[in-house]
Amino acid sequence: MAAERKKLKAEIERVLKKAQEGQEFFNDLWGQVHESENSNQRDKLEGELKKEMKKLQRLREQMKLWIKGDDVKDPQPVEEAKKSIERDMERFRVWEKEAKTKSYGNADRDKDPKQRSRDEAKEWISSTTETLQEKVARFEKEAEDLQANLRKKQKPPSRLGELESIMNNLSDHVRRLEKIQRCIDNESIQPDQLQDLKDDLDEYLENEDGDLNELGEASVDDFYFSFQEQLENLDQAAAAAAAAGPHTKFTKDRDRAAAGGGGAAGGGEG
Repeated sequence: MAAERKKLKAEIERVLKKAQEGQEFFNDLWGQVHESENSNQRDKLEGELKKEMKKLQRLREQMKLWIKGDDVKDPQPVEEAKKSIERDMERFRVWEKEAKTKSYGNADRDKDPKQRSRDEAKEWISSTTETLQEKVARFEKEAEDLQANLRKKQKPPSRLGELESIMNNLSDHVRRLEKIQRCIDNESIQPDQLQDLKDDLDEYLENEDGDLNELGEASVDDFYFSFQEQLENLDQAAAAAAAAGPHTKFTKDRDRAAAGGGGAAGGGEG
């Protein structure tokens, strides 16, 4: 037990140091982005800034787990580091929103407004899907660690069942968002219809802390209730296409074979 506590303490210190260094680098990039007058250089710096923010968000996810658990004797340094990252997340969110507005106002000025709305919606879906998949990966790692620490014939902890429910829900969100994107493409869903879903999902992903009550028991259906008809139509169309595909191919092959046989017979008669 003492060895495990020592190992945890070392891991916390490592993550806190990594977070501090990451924020220092983030702040340095932040200054360069706002000072740069070269558009190509600024685009490159913005890409690096986004990557660094992703790293900080992953560290924050780990901190949230520690704060929620009972293993950390003094959670205050972890809590302070988490809040510090969240302040950077907030200013990054505001900046990113302003940057997108400016971009669409300049570079995309001549683009069709409907197409621009579709592009924005698909960009949000892509970003949200990536966040969901990162969370699945994090919970998979937690489940693997729990499995690795199980002794022979030891009853699996209830947390493993919770993690399975959580990961199933997150994966379900990914699948449904992929369907939403296809509906955006075929215009059965309009981008402006997504606002409530965006608000709910953004809040959901911001506040979850790996608790079953937040993730495992939250009804995925509730998020997509407004799009139930469109998603069902999409599923039905996909099922019909899957059913028709092999049959259609078989019919064409049969017709070709029949045509070939008829030609041979005709040749024999001649």
